[in-house]
Amino acid sequence: MSFKHITSRDNPIFKYQKKLADNSRERKAEGKTLLDGVHLIEAYLQVFGEPDLIIIPEGKSTLEASNLMQQLEHVSTIMFPTLMFAELTPVASSTGILAVVKTPALEVPAQPQFVLMLEDIQDPGNLGSMLRTAAAA
Repeated sequence: MSFKHITSRDNPIFKYQKKLADNSRERKAEGKTLLDGVHLIEAYLQVFGEPDLIIIPEGKSTLEASNLMQQLEHVSTIMFPTLMFAELTPVASSTGILAVVKTPALEVPAQPQFVLMLEDIQDPGNLGSMLRTAAAA
């Protein structure tokens, strides 16, 4: 697996990723978003296909992240120092792998029977619990 190792905050690639991470208008204009964590990336992969980019921090990765990266070995990967990586992650406690993906274009039914709106979820693990609870309601 090959990857770019970027260590400068002045690098245009980092600046672009930082803009995506910090600015919802930028994400909407670009049609992209950031996913944090192996499980979200795997779910996206199963439904929508490969991400555009994988972002990882320097240092040791989890076994799950390493396995996922092997599965996505031909997807461009960027490595940032840990502190720079932390500036990009949309959650308080990152799992150590991010993916830049095309924002799925999902149609909302004209007469939705049930809607669950979520914003600023701090722990990605809570998303599954929220969805299961909503589905059971």
